[in-house]
Amino acid sequence: MKEKANRSKPRILLVGPLPPPAGGIATVVSDLLKSQLTKDFKIVHVDNSTKRPVNKKGKIDFLNVLCFIGQLFSFLGKLIYYRPHMVQIETSSGISFLKNSMFILLAKLAHRKIVISIHGSGQRFIEHYRAFPTIARTATRFLLSQCDAVRVLSEQWVNDFLSEFGLKKDIVWAIPNGVRIEDLQGKPSSARDSEGLTLLYVGWVGAEKGVFDLLESMSLLVDRGCDFNLFIVGPEIAPGDLDKTKEIVTQRRLNDRVKVLGERSRGEVLAYYRNSDIFVLPSYTEGLPMTVLEAMGSGLPVISTSVGAIPEVVEDGINGFLLKPGDINGLASSVQRLARDAGLRKQMGTRNKGKIRDQYSLEALVMAFKEMYRYLGGKP
Repeated sequence: MKEKANRSKPRILLVGPLPPPAGGIATVVSDLLKSQLTKDFKIVHVDNSTKRPVNKKGKIDFLNVLCFIGQLFSFLGKLIYYRPHMVQIETSSGISFLKNSMFILLAKLAHRKIVISIHGSGQRFIEHYRAFPTIARTATRFLLSQCDAVRVLSEQWVNDFLSEFGLKKDIVWAIPNGVRIEDLQGKPSSARDSEGLTLLYVGWVGAEKGVFDLLESMSLLVDRGCDFNLFIVGPEIAPGDLDKTKEIVTQRRLNDRVKVLGERSRGEVLAYYRNSDIFVLPSYTEGLPMTVLEAMGSGLPVISTSVGAIPEVVEDGINGFLLKPGDINGLASSVQRLARDAGLRKQMGTRNKGKIRDQYSLEALVMAFKEMYRYLGGKP
């Protein structure tokens, strides 16, 4: 009876990764599978994660090929058995998109509605596309044209996609990510990990994310007499990045102030949000990072770079500070300013909580998806 009731709902075959390893797309997929979306739709999931470190992703080796073949069989089986009304594929740029193109083709052959949800920077997606050989560029344009909806994270990328790929205007949707506010609620621990001002970085650890710039700025803060503690949480991008980060910490004599923790469980990450004072993300490239949204939802002021869609959520001087990538002195000065002004930290944190609640909650994301599904002919 329960299966029969489920079949009466519109069915969506959702393709996307689940942790481990941790990552923004995996967090979104995990949240969607726990969301109110499951009340109105029968969500059938195919996990397309390789369950391997990030430095092993996108490489053509035996294990990755074997894993992908298994995912294709899982997808085909669920496509045939559940006969979904639409297929939604969570992906990013470059090799990830080309790999997921097989799901697009199979869904098209089955005459299903197709939603491709592109995470990360829309501009980076286009840059990767332009770097492809001619045959891959032609394939990309064809694949996108076969989709009934292309979801990007920001309005700023809609016109870029329309002009670059020649898509119809009603195909491209700007739907930002959203966070589970209930996960971010809770009081800080009575026994914090540190005394004094606590800074937090959560994300992939490596040069691309500005982690080494962050450590250099911490040295400047020490020279300026600023009292702080920094926790760096996340897996390494490339082999050796965590070791390199720890070596820099030792070389700069920051061991008593900086802790490089590596990847941590979801519960531990949420606890670090609750027990920190400032969130820092000095990245060189981003889309709309979940970590920024989660930090804001936790009531933290954010110091980040003006890349991707971050300027849409962080207003310089209003709810955080925005810098150019590589601005080490500016990063140190922004931390110093917030360190000296507890009132400003509180004011920015309060604004961030309100902004996430009103505009970037998981509920807002679900409502936006429902609107898109209705437009595509799905119900309710």
